Amino acid sequence: ELSEATAEKDRLKARLTTMEQELADSTVNASKECARLKEELDTMIKKKLDLEKDLAKEKAKKAEELRDKVAALSEQQHALELRLQEAQGLLERERKERERDKKEAEDRLSAEVARRGEELKLQMMQEGSAQTSAALAELQ
Repeated sequence: ELSEATAEKDRLKARLTTMEQELADSTVNASKECARLKEELDTMIKKKLDLEKDLAKEKAKKAEELRDKVAALSEQQHALELRLQEAQGLLERERKERERDKKEAEDRLSAEVARRGEELKLQMMQEGSAQTSAALAELQ
């Protein structure tokens, strides 16, 4: 019975040793897998950081391009506003010149009408005076 117990003890000891070895192997394998996963995670994090860095550079580049476009458009807008002001000034000068020309034409027309009116009045007075003289001469 003692030999059976010793055999059982040896067998259990062998099994314990095997289990300890399997546990040690599993621990080593788990450590290796953890190291591999950590390395993979580190690689992914590095790639993510690189992508974020590239994205930030691209965003900065696009923002700079947009700032340049906005500046160019602002310059164009300013130039167009200046041209508009010049055109409005020119139109205003033209309008005033047309008004002045119209007033001058109206004044000339009024003066001409007044002059012709005076001429007609004088002519009518002369004709009236001649008729009056003729009528007086007939009466005498």
